[in-house]
Amino acid sequence: MQLYHTGDIVYARFLTRDVLIINSAEAARELMEQRGAKYSGRPLFTYICDLGGFSWNTGFITNDDRWKRHRRWFQHSFQTKDLLDGYVPIQQRETRILYADLAREPSAFMDHLKRFSAAVMLEIGYGHTVTSIDDAHIRKVDSALAGLFAAGTPGSMLVDFFPILKYMPWWLPGAGWKRTAIRLRPDIDAMNLDPFRSVIKTMAAGSVKPSFAATLLEEAPIDEPISPTEEREMSGAAGVVYSAGTETTVSVLAVFVFAMVRHPAVFKKAQEEIDRVVGTGRLPQLDDREALPYLECVLKEVYRWGVPIPLSKFPCVAHQLTEEDDYNGYDIPKSATVIPNIWAMSRDDAIYEDPDDFKPERFFELEPDLAELRDPRKIVFGHGGGMLRFLGFA
Repeated sequence: MQLYHTGDIVYARFLTRDVLIINSAEAARELMEQRGAKYSGRPLFTYICDLGGFSWNTGFITNDDRWKRHRRWFQHSFQTKDLLDGYVPIQQRETRILYADLAREPSAFMDHLKRFSAAVMLEIGYGHTVTSIDDAHIRKVDSALAGLFAAGTPGSMLVDFFPILKYMPWWLPGAGWKRTAIRLRPDIDAMNLDPFRSVIKTMAAGSVKPSFAATLLEEAPIDEPISPTEEREMSGAAGVVYSAGTETTVSVLAVFVFAMVRHPAVFKKAQEEIDRVVGTGRLPQLDDREALPYLECVLKEVYRWGVPIPLSKFPCVAHQLTEEDDYNGYDIPKSATVIPNIWAMSRDDAIYEDPDDFKPERFFELEPDLAELRDPRKIVFGHGGGMLRFLGFA
């Protein structure tokens, strides 16, 4: 047995910051869901928010009126059945293109997976149709984010622990991180604002396509221009659809490909089920999913075995305590940064026997209560106020 954590919770202090790492799903449910109000804050990430321009991004907003408004936007767009059904034609069209791309050039499968993911998210987010991996918006986002993160991992920069350093002159030796942020700030602003402004223009021209951004703009007064603050607010929410959705989708699909290559017996059994249920005369549709129980188990095991965000790869999964708390006799200080260790939760051998092994059968024909306990989507899609925001869509 490989040891992945040393307890349900681990406390550490990094320079000026108290950090609580939650290693078990049980502790995460009790702390971040049952006591969610206390754990609804967001830690200050000076580098990526103040200098990088992500303060408008939904993932970095604390639990206040702004957050409640953003949450309402996402709940409306990604938990309403009629809107979810409207995304199905986009997903099915892009899936057919993905099949054709993989058949045409299988060696470039990662490019195809990325194009597929970006195409789905950009069309849902902005009504923008992607025709190739060289799409201008994809290049713009990749370039801006790669440049920003090249200076260091958000949340681990010295300025994140000592925010006063953001006032450090850019020309001083050792301030390369600030020069990078200043240089890339216009690109990051354009990454969020340009596609959103395109939706505003098409809406004014009467040719707008249905999208998350268009839904947000329906709230804006039609007889006056949208204010700069409101534009930033809405574009920050729309940007999450692409930036968060694309990365995690590509990760899940890549793990699926790897798992099928590494475990041919699983692949063969899943393919046999598809052939038996769907036949060979058409491609599978989303409507077939309920009739494919083994494939559903494979997908759950992909989420568990290769979680897309293992341990705060993206700082927006971190929370912050808004008041003091205690857990099993341990005092947890106010303002502590709380990080759910999703990787450890997915490798908990008390819940998942032989956690390092890829075994879809572990989810097959379980009693309802046990199926609920073991469902990895309950931990992969986050805990607390934002939990399950995209579960219906995923």
